[in-house]
Amino acid sequence: MHNHTHVVMHVDKDMALAWSVNEVLRRYHMLHNGTLLTQKYVKEETLSPGENVSFSETVEVYRSRLYDISWFMCDLNEFKTHTNRKRLRGMGPARTLLNRA
Repeated sequence: MHNHTHVVMHVDKDMALAWSVNEVLRRYHMLHNGTLLTQKYVKEETLSPGENVSFSETVEVYRSRLYDISWFMCDLNEFKTHTNRKRLRGMGPARTLLNRA
């Protein structure tokens, strides 16, 4: 069956909570682009005091997403959808219609 996925996983929340800001951003940016502030931080550009407040909140949101199974499944499903669309786009309309029949 290719309409669902079974996943067995272990989430080490304590480890994720111990990650440095750099580690959180490194891992999150492997999956997502992040915000302009997180990109600015990674480039070692100076953040203003106001940007620092927003940046700190963003890092904690990213950290929680990295150990949240629901977010993992959303990312996985989004990846699968994107991959399937690319595959279907390459098949052409006639081939896609044949596969649906």
